[in-house]
Amino acid sequence: MPDSTNSPEVARAKPFALDWSHTFGLNDRRTEEERMVHDTVQIAL
Repeated sequence: MPDSTNSPEVARAKPFALDWSHTFGLNDRRTEEERMVHDTVQIAL
């Protein structure tokens, strides 16, 4: 008997909360220098 909780219809019906400010975890991969540049640009905008 197939598991109906894993069906494509159920997957599409579930809301997906995506944090656009941290989409790919780039903040965790940046160096300290890259973070400083990013923060400076954000302040300038």
